[in-house]
Amino acid sequence: MMFWKHAEAFLRKATTPEALQDAEIRCRTGAAHLWPTKKAAVVCEPIRDYRVWLAGGDLDEIIALLPVAEKWAKAAGYDRMVIHMDDTRKGWKRLMKRHGFSEEAMLVKEL
Repeated sequence: MMFWKHAEAFLRKATTPEALQDAEIRCRTGAAHLWPTKKAAVVCEPIRDYRVWLAGGDLDEIIALLPVAEKWAKAAGYDRMVIHMDDTRKGWKRLMKRHGFSEEAMLVKEL
């Protein structure tokens, strides 16, 4: 995966080494999707909902990247994009609510 090394620098700051290795394996096998930009990266996992699993790097680029991932997820048949509450910091809760997510047991956005 040609973009992993670039994305890894951002994602390393957002998670544990074990979770980062797991994300890389899942992205390489197609079980998760890597959405890289110049200054950020997001990893999403297509489970029942389209789960934002990891995000790191420039916050403005992460926010700008989400609509691209949302468009893909909607076209692929997903109804919701989710961020599990135990996967995120409190500041993300406030920020993501401003971008269409609502709080349930996790942050959720209808697509």
